[in-house]
Amino acid sequence: RYRRLRELDLWPYLRDSWWRLTDLGGDQQIDRTAVFTALANGAWPELRVLTARPDTNAERDLLLDGVLRCPSLQQLHTGSLTDAAVQKLLGCQELLKISNGRSWDHRHSFPELAPDPAAVATGPGCQKLQHLILDRCPIHVAMLDVAKTCRRLRVLSLRGCENVTAESVAAIASGCPQLEYLNLNGCKNVGDVAIAAIVQGCP
Repeated sequence: RYRRLRELDLWPYLRDSWWRLTDLGGDQQIDRTAVFTALANGAWPELRVLTARPDTNAERDLLLDGVLRCPSLQQLHTGSLTDAAVQKLLGCQELLKISNGRSWDHRHSFPELAPDPAAVATGPGCQKLQHLILDRCPIHVAMLDVAKTCRRLRVLSLRGCENVTAESVAAIASGCPQLEYLNLNGCKNVGDVAIAAIVQGCP
């Protein structure tokens, strides 16, 4: 049932063991573990937009497995992401946006997504990714992978990511020439040299 679902919002309205599956109409209540398991089993292969916040490591693993089973997924709005999680998501070639927040959290802050019909994935990685919002996530080395594969990145928000280093930022400046918005507020390890690299690499 619902295998042709295109958009799914599973963000918990209340922190208990039940969710409301509002995007399927009405107030149908479902068990959260069952939803993550169904996602990991490829229940909704035509999803384009997924909003879901896992609260446990097991749920996070199921979510990541499920995202890889959605080959048409373009937007993922979820909870906090680690280096390993970001690196795994970079295997999703159709993703345009990854955000650790609800779909409307940043709607008015960043440039609109602009799908490029000429963009064709020719290798591994999120080559179509335009928005990457990882505020307050415990990430570091994943940024080097982003720099290598996400050349169409236009928006990068790393606000409060204390583990991000100048090396990572310099790599982003070199590897993401289309960058329009960069938030490094609270990135304590990023200094003047990295900022100079951004100015030079992202005119």
